[in-house]
This record gives sequence, C-alpha cells and structure tokens, in this order.
Amino acid sequence: MSTRWIAALLALAVLVPATAKAAPRYKLDRDRQRVVEITNLGGATGCLPAKVAGTVVSQETDPRGLLSGVTVEEADGTESYANVHELPAAQMSAADLKWIRQGLDQLLAKGARVDLQVGACGASGSVLVIKSIRPLR
Repeated sequence: MSTRWIAALLALAVLVPATAKAAPRYKLDRDRQRVVEITNLGGATGCLPAKVAGTVVSQETDPRGLLSGVTVEEADGTESYANVHELPAAQMSAADLKWIRQGLDQLLAKGARVDLQVGACGASGSVLVIKSIRPLR
C-alpha cells in the first residue's frame, strides 16, 4: 500500500468521528410506557457544560407547535430559560422520533421537576441549550 493511501485512510479515520453526530437517545421505564431520560440532544457544540435543576414553570413552542424551550425555576427562585434544539429527524427512525417527542412533552411538562444538563453558549454563556433531561429526585 502506498504512503498516500495510508495517509488518506488515517485522515479519514480522524475526520469521521469528529463529524459524525449521534442521534438523541432515550430510556424507557420498566414497563416501556414512559420516557424517563433523554440524552445526546444536539445544538450545544462548543458550549460550556452547565446544570439547571428545578421546576418547569413555562413552555414555548415554535410555529409548528413543537417544543422549543422551557423556563425552569430553581430552588433559590432563579428562573432560567433553556432552548430545545430541533431534533435531527432525518437521522432517526420514526419510532425513536415519536419516543423522543413524547419524552420531551412528558419530562418538560409545566410543573415537572427536572435535572437538565445544558450547554452555556454565546459570548457570556447566557444562551442555554438542553443536552440531557431527567426527572429531579
């Protein structure tokens, strides 16, 4: 094998993992009836990791009626708005997309107590983008 081929294969091996994006994942309860956790939500690439935990006090939807963000009140009374990045529907099966959307509606319902892993984006980290969701215990 020539040196050029080896160099090309090595470059490809480095680039593919860096550019491939994994689709969001979800966990179901034991009865496989409800989503109990969603991870790997996109849109926070290059952002600093942060956490928001508290009660969902409001939801915002986009013009299509899809959830686009929530306001969470933390224990100290601070309210934080966190964006829900658009799902990569083309990378997901119809069944997975259904479960993820159902999970977003359940886990981020008004009054739900949530533990969010977010990306703090923008120059001051003031734009929060949800990366994972689980119920607050």
